[in-house]
Amino acid sequence: MTVASSAPRDSQQKGSSSNLFRYVLLATGLAFFNRAMPTPFLPLVLTEDFHQSASRVGMIMAIYPLGALIATPWASACARRSMQILRMHSITIYGMAAMSLLMATSNEILVFTDPVTATFMLALFRGGQGVSQAYYMAANTSLMTRHFSSNMAYVVGMAEVAVGTGAQLGRLCGGFLFDVGGFGCPFGFVTVLQVICATLGMAFPDEGAAVCFPQFGISDDSASAGQPQRIPLSSLCTRRVVVAVAAVFVAYLMTGLYDATLPQHLEQHLGPMSVGLVSAVSSVRSLVYLVVSYVCAQLLHNDKISYEMLEVLGAGCCVIGLLLVAPQTWLTGIETAVIAADQPSKACAWSVQILSLVISSTGNALLFVPSLPLMQSDVRHLGPGAAEQVSLLFMSAMSAGEAVGPILGGSLVQKLGFRDTTATFAVLLAPLVVFALAA
Repeated sequence: MTVASSAPRDSQQKGSSSNLFRYVLLATGLAFFNRAMPTPFLPLVLTEDFHQSASRVGMIMAIYPLGALIATPWASACARRSMQILRMHSITIYGMAAMSLLMATSNEILVFTDPVTATFMLALFRGGQGVSQAYYMAANTSLMTRHFSSNMAYVVGMAEVAVGTGAQLGRLCGGFLFDVGGFGCPFGFVTVLQVICATLGMAFPDEGAAVCFPQFGISDDSASAGQPQRIPLSSLCTRRVVVAVAAVFVAYLMTGLYDATLPQHLEQHLGPMSVGLVSAVSSVRSLVYLVVSYVCAQLLHNDKISYEMLEVLGAGCCVIGLLLVAPQTWLTGIETAVIAADQPSKACAWSVQILSLVISSTGNALLFVPSLPLMQSDVRHLGPGAAEQVSLLFMSAMSAGEAVGPILGGSLVQKLGFRDTTATFAVLLAPLVVFALAA
C-alpha cells in the first residue's frame, strides 16, 4: 500500500522538478536576451544621436557590468543567506524588467532635454540594469550550486546553451525591433517577456530541500544540510581556481570589447550597413557560442576531455580570433598574395570577418563553460560552502571582464584604431595559453 501510494507522488515530484529545471533555463535565456539585445544598436545610437566619442561609448557600455561588479558582493551575500532562493530568483527578474522599462524612456528624454542630460540618464538606467543582473546571477548561480553541485559541468553547459540561445535571439530581435519600432520598442518587448517569466517562477513552491532531475542525468547527492561556514579566500585560491577566474575574465573581456566596438567596425569595414544587418552579423557570435557550449556540456558530462584542455584551446582561439577580426596588416598581405590582387575582395573581407567571429566565440565558450565546474571541483574537499564562495569569484570575474573590455577597448580604439586595439588585446591574452597549460 505504501509503495503504491508513493509511486504517483514520486512521479509528480519528478515532473515538477523537470519543469523547474526548464524554467531556470528559460529565465537564463531571457536574462541574456536582455543583456545582448541593445548591443547591435546602442553604440551606434550613442555615437550618432547622443553625439558621444568612442571612449565615452565604451564607458557607457561598461556601466552595465560595473554596476554588476559593484553589486555582486551584496548580491552574493543575499543569495547565500536566502532560504527562499526561488522567490529571490523571480524578484530579481521583475527588477530586470523594471530597469528595461526605464531604458525604453532614454530616447524620449533626449527629445525633451539635451544630449548631456539624456546620456547621463541612460547611463544611470544602464547601471541599474547591471545591478539587477548581478542579483539575478547571484540567485541563479546559488540555485544551481545548491541543487546540482555534483553535476555542475553538465548544468553549466546546458545553462550556457540557454545563454547562447538568448544572446542569439537578443541580437537578432534587438536590431529588427529597433528598425521597426525605434529605440524603446526592444526594451518594451523584453519587459513584457520578463514579467511573464517572473510570474511563472512565482508559481513554483519554494522548498528548502534540493531537488533531483534524473531524466537530465542530474542526481540529488549535491544537497547539503545546514548553513555553510565561510572559508578563507587563501584556501579557495588554488592555481586551478586562479586560472579559471582568469579564463572567465578573458571571456567577458572579449565580450565587452566586441559589444562596445564591433558595430562601428562593421559599419566602417563592411558598410554601409543597416542596424538589422549589423545584428545579423553580430549574432554569429552567440550562435557559435550556443553550439560550442552544448558540445562542451556533452563532452564534459561523458568525461571525454579535461577542463584544462578546453581552456587551453579556448585561449588559443581567442588570440587567433582577435588577430583576424580587423584583420592585421600582415594577414591582409598574405591574403592579397594568395589571391594575386592589390586588396582583398568584398567577399574575402566578409569571409574573414565571419571566420574571426566564429573562432572568437568558440574560444569564449571553451573558456567559460568549464570554468565554474573546474573551480568547484578543486574546492569540493573544503565542504559545501566552498562551492558558493567560488561562485562569487566567478561572477566577479564576469562583471570585471565585461567592465574593463569596453572601457579599455573604447579608449584604445579612439587612440590606436580598431586594428591595433585587437592586436594589443591578442598580445595581452596570449600568456593565458601558457597559464592554462601549467594548471
